Amino acid sequence: STKKPVVAAPLKDNKNIYDLIPKDTKTPFDIRSLFDYLLDGGEYFEFKENYGKSLICATASIHGMPVGIIANNGILFSESAIKGAHFIELMCQRKIPLLFLQNIGGKMKKLFISFAAIFSMVIVADGHANVKPGEETGEFHYFNVTDPAAFIAALDEHYASDCAKKWQKESGAEVVVMGVLGSVHTHFIYVGYKNNEMLEKGRSIVGACPETAKLIKGLSASSSTSDYVSRLGEQSLEVGDWTKDKFFMKYDFNVKLGHAAHYAKEWTKLMNTLDASNSAGLITHRAGSGWMSHFVYIGGDSIDQLYSTFDANSQTEAFQEFAANVSEIRELRNVSLIAPVKAYPAKR
Repeated sequence: STKKPVVAAPLKDNKNIYDLIPKDTKTPFDIRSLFDYLLDGGEYFEFKENYGKSLICATASIHGMPVGIIANNGILFSESAIKGAHFIELMCQRKIPLLFLQNIGGKMKKLFISFAAIFSMVIVADGHANVKPGEETGEFHYFNVTDPAAFIAALDEHYASDCAKKWQKESGAEVVVMGVLGSVHTHFIYVGYKNNEMLEKGRSIVGACPETAKLIKGLSASSSTSDYVSRLGEQSLEVGDWTKDKFFMKYDFNVKLGHAAHYAKEWTKLMNTLDASNSAGLITHRAGSGWMSHFVYIGGDSIDQLYSTFDANSQTEAFQEFAANVSEIRELRNVSLIAPVKAYPAKR
């Protein structure tokens, strides 16, 4: 018969745990002192111990079962909540249960602030933990802009027109201009729809307007027409909400015909293993010029964050396994830095 692994007992008898808690609730104590009563061997590995110090995030085991611990030492503020959200994401990805330990003494106001912070952790982490099917389809129009001011002015004028108001109201089209660094194209315009039905409806409306012809003329006059490329694509997979990020790394590549499902499977496995970024997505092109079958985007709050996240993730075993598994079917063509320039929302 197979022997069960020996599980180390907690360092201290939990019958005496009440002796640890001060009788005066205003007297602070270090929540880590509870760990000796709860954790196997009293051992734990702390996550980001020097950041958001009022929140303790750690991995450990209880009766041999892996567990993630979230425990606070006093009031939780923004840094602690961000740290907690990241930790929850990691535990969700690895399917490790969480143990919450609350340690707040004093007035009800402190309790309210801390529970609000804990709630915000759960909300933030909930949107980032796993890859999910994408919910958008859209057009990507790439330009080498020679007169940025005139380019934006043409878009502004069209957005103010009755044509654009009708188009966006009836189709829900969301428009955003992105700046590009690291490509022959300086900008691209993304026109997003909820589904292909709305895309068809939107194109029929906007294409029939004289204002659209004027827009095309204005965009052409302020860019190099020989460099123009357009593609139709769908967001096959996504993590988080890309509309909340300030910068993106964009990876353009071709996948061998017939291997798109395999690539998507490997990318999903990778993203569910790595530390979650702010947002990420896999775009599959269905038609277009200057053909490229896919691109992946990774979002972040700053350029430094994007670079440091990539450097850290590229050293992981999961990334190395992913690179090896897709090396025969993927051809990376370009990497660029993207930043939103201006949005033209459907809701005015």
